[in-house]
Amino acid sequence: MTFEPPQSKQTSDSGLRTADEIDPIALEILWNRLISIVNEQATALQNASFTTVVREAGDLSAGVFDTQGNMLAQAVTGTPGHINTMALAVRHFLKEYPWETLEEGDSLISNDPWLTSGHLNDFTVVTPVFRQGKPVALFANTCHAVDVGGRMLGADARQVFEEGIYVPILKLFRGGHPNRDLFRLVKHGVGRR
Repeated sequence: MTFEPPQSKQTSDSGLRTADEIDPIALEILWNRLISIVNEQATALQNASFTTVVREAGDLSAGVFDTQGNMLAQAVTGTPGHINTMALAVRHFLKEYPWETLEEGDSLISNDPWLTSGHLNDFTVVTPVFRQGKPVALFANTCHAVDVGGRMLGADARQVFEEGIYVPILKLFRGGHPNRDLFRLVKHGVGRR
């Protein structure tokens, strides 16, 4: 079932309806649907994860963002540190890959500690959403990967590269197809063959 809020004749200067112009009941329905979507996103990530700390401890975050990279809603489960850094990271993804470079089926990934979550063990994935060919939103998540090919987690690394493989903001999927070069790089970069 889809829900289309009633059309309003009034719009803001931008052509978009403002919160004052939406029926409060319709607004609450839309808000609850949005929260349900990001909660389902977090649950799916947690259930599908091969990383024990994500699966068992919920070391993750999930959220939905507008086309400018502003967080609209976050899952009720997850790690506050991931939620806060993810809220800032999405804008970095959009700087690297502006909307005109993205298409349906793309997903972006990075564990850049200066742009995402603070250390190489945390990966952030951002996926653009299109409706009728136009960008409408971004979904993002951050989760902790225990082994990224570096020294054991701790403060003994002298350089960031001792922590493991470093993945700048790249396309994980292009038009729905995996970036096989990136998958090979990560597979071999963490000592798995």
